[in-house]
This record gives sequence, structure tokens and C-alpha cells, in this order.
Amino acid sequence: MKSRQVGFVLAALIAIGIAGLIIRFVSVDPEEEILSGLLPMAGNVVTRITLHDSATDKGADLVRIGEFWTINNRPVFPPKMDQFWLAVSAIDGAQLIAENPDNHERMGVADGQGTVVSFYLDEFVQERFIVGKWSQEVRLCYLRRPEKTDVHGIECPVAMSGIFDIEPDGWRNPVVLAIPGEEVASVTFTYPDEEFVLKISEAGWVVSDGTVEVPANLLQVETVLSVLGLMVASGFATEEEAENLSFDPPDASVRIETTEDSELPATRIRFLERDAVSYYLRSPALPTTFIMDREFMDALLKRGIDFLTGR
Repeated sequence: MKSRQVGFVLAALIAIGIAGLIIRFVSVDPEEEILSGLLPMAGNVVTRITLHDSATDKGADLVRIGEFWTINNRPVFPPKMDQFWLAVSAIDGAQLIAENPDNHERMGVADGQGTVVSFYLDEFVQERFIVGKWSQEVRLCYLRRPEKTDVHGIECPVAMSGIFDIEPDGWRNPVVLAIPGEEVASVTFTYPDEEFVLKISEAGWVVSDGTVEVPANLLQVETVLSVLGLMVASGFATEEEAENLSFDPPDASVRIETTEDSELPATRIRFLERDAVSYYLRSPALPTTFIMDREFMDALLKRGIDFLTGR
């Protein structure tokens, strides 16, 4: 065959090959590229969710009681649950990432890896997934059904461990207090050797020891109001710890009175020193003993002298 004829044949074969690829590409059923055919996993359908670390079997069990989700008989923190359901809603329709089992270990979804997330309807498993690695670059959670080889991905804006959390305490409500600054009328600080009141008056914020009333350092006032605006615990005392603690008397106490037009009630927070870097904290409004970082609490636990202007 002459070289010119060979050229025509090669060109024809290349054209046919390209056409075949194009036809294959445009004719792929998109349903084959996504995860589908799952049983319902909605919050009003499933009655229990377990999240267990494959390597240690450490994990969390969430149980629905009526309309509410609980962890160890305590309410689950609603924003945490909302974030979880947002991720779960993306599983049905998740994009295919890999088909080769050789990729499982690298993606953290091999047997014995990752977090096993199971959805139950009463005693029956609706669906079960191994959730693997997460990287800040791609912001995807990789997941695989244990009996399948395909790996799919869903968008995870935060670390997988923060959404599919195996720590029971990670599902509890960490908010101790949330009072907007404009709704704070006064704050009474009580220590074993000192008591004083920081309060708003017609002249502005003042500090009083019951005898003398002087203008308060506004920078320090703003610092205190900022802490009261959103106080989030760093952890929780165990039941055994909490039973052995006595807050009578506390190492410090802070009582917050709210303004007349506020819908938030007055509240009191009591503190005990836990160690060099943290406090135990209790509020009568909550059946929980919190752990708070000392660095954060020191911004609240001021002394009277700290509010004097000119300091």
C-alpha cells in the first residue's frame, strides 16, 4: 500500500475512533455516574443513627424521640444536626469518584478504615456507608457502601469529623449563654474577697461597690459584653466529675440582669477552677457542667479595679 493510501487509512481510523469516543461520551446515562436507589434517610423517617470509628469502634449513637434527636438522653445541638442532614441530603445523587478498589485505602474507605455511618428504621438498617478522608483543598467527603466498590463524593464545607462526628460530646449543645450587649442591664461579679456591680445608667456604664459609683472603662465593658454575647464551652464534665463537684461556694460568680424589654431572663453563672487552663461552670438554667477555657473566661472575670477609667 502506498504511503499516501496508508495516510488516508490512518486518518480514517483516527476519525472513527474519535467519533466512537464522542458517541460513548454523549450517550452515557448520567444515572450511572451518581449514587441512586437508596432507602429513605430523612430525619423524620429513620429512628436511630450510629457513627463509629472503624479502627477503635469508638462512636456516637443518635436516637430520635418523637420529633427530637438525642445523644445519651440529652438533646442534640440543632445547628449540628442541621449540618449533618444537609450533608446526608447530598448522598442520594452523590457523584461517582472512583470505581477501582485499589483507590479505597488512599481515600480512607477501605474495610477497617473511616467512619461507619448507619441509618436505622427501628431495628433495621436502612443504609450504611463508610465515610473516608476529607481534604481542605477539595472539600469533599468520600463515601462507599460496604458491599460496593464504587466511591462517591459529597460536598463537605468543613472537616468530615465535624459533620460525621464520632464524639458524643460533639453533638451536645455547647452554648452556655447568648445575651446581646444591648439587652444587658447589669452584671454582678462576686468573689470570695470582693463584690461589685457593672451597670448601665443615664450617664452610661458605671461600676459600683455599693458605696462608690464611678464611670466604667468602656473598653473593658465592651470586652465583657462580647463574652456574654456568645459563651461557648470547650467541653463537658463527665457525670462522675460533675457528681463530685461542689459550687457552694464558687470561686467566682457572675449574675446578669437583662433590660425590661428583653425576653431573656436574668441568669447566674458559677465558676470553679479546674486546672491551670480551665474552669468548671454551671448555670441554674442548664442541667450541664461545662468546661471553659481560662483564657476566654479571664476576659469576663474582671476585678473592680479593671473597670476604673485610666487603666
